[in-house]
Amino acid sequence: MSRSNRFLPALATFTALLLAASPCLADGEPAPPGGISSAAQEVIDRAMLAMGGAAAITSVANVSFDCVMENQQGSLSMKVAASKSGGVRIEQSLLPPGTEQPSGRQELITNRTNGWARNLDDGGVRLMPEAVSISVERAGDLWNIVRSGLGQFESVAHEGAAVFSGRPCAKLCFSSPKSQGLQQAFIFFDDETGLPLGQETATSAGMLVSGIARIVEWQLVNGIMVPRRIEVEGQTGSSSLTFSQISFDAVPAETFEVPADVQALLAAAAAGS
Repeated sequence: MSRSNRFLPALATFTALLLAASPCLADGEPAPPGGISSAAQEVIDRAMLAMGGAAAITSVANVSFDCVMENQQGSLSMKVAASKSGGVRIEQSLLPPGTEQPSGRQELITNRTNGWARNLDDGGVRLMPEAVSISVERAGDLWNIVRSGLGQFESVAHEGAAVFSGRPCAKLCFSSPKSQGLQQAFIFFDDETGLPLGQETATSAGMLVSGIARIVEWQLVNGIMVPRRIEVEGQTGSSSLTFSQISFDAVPAETFEVPADVQALLAAAAAGS
C-alpha cells in the first residue's frame, strides 16, 4: 500500500456511515424497519434547518472541495469532486513529515460501478480493490454527514439523550443499509444549535475502521453550513481534516467517464474471471 493510501482508514472513519450489527433501540424500542422514527425525524428536521434548509441541501446534485488531512503520516492534500448520481474523483498528493516536496501524486476515481487509480507522475493506471473504492466513494459525502446517512440507510432511531464532545445532544442510530457491508453508525446532534456534532463508527471490513469524528468548526457556503474542520480518533491514531474552496453544482459530467486504458483493464479483468 502506498503511503498516501494509508490515510484511507482515517478518511473512512468518518465517511463510512456503517451497517448495524443488531437493531438500534429507540427509547427502549426497536428501530422501525425501513423508516425513521418520529423522534428521530424531529432531530433531523431541526438539523437540516440549522444547516440551511432541507430543500437547499437535498437539491445539491454535485459538489467539489479542496481539503487537507494531517496526521502522523504527514499532510495529504485532496481535490474532491462528487456527483449524487454518478461518482467521486479525488486528486491527492502527500507531503511526508520533514519534507518540502509532495509525493504519491495520484487520482482516485469511482463511478459506482468501477474504481481506478492513476499515478499523476508517470500516467500508470490500475484498478482499485473494492474496499478502497468504497472509501473513495464515501469521501464525496464529507460535506454533509446527515445527507450521507439518509442516502445510505433505510432506518433511523432516536437513542435518547447523550453527551458528545462535552455537549448535551441527541443520539441517532442509522441502520438497515441500502448497500452491503458490516456497518454501524451513530450521529450526535447538539441540543442548543441543532447542528451535528460528529459520529461514531465501527466495522472490521476491509479499509474501514472504528473511530470517532468530531466536527469542530463550521463555515457558510452559498447559504449552506458545511464543516470547516473535522477531527478524527481511530485505530490509526488522530487526524484532522480542513476544508476549503467548496462549490456546489459545478462538476462537469465528463469527470467520471471511463478512459480507454481503464476500459482495457476492465475488459482484461472480466476475461480472466
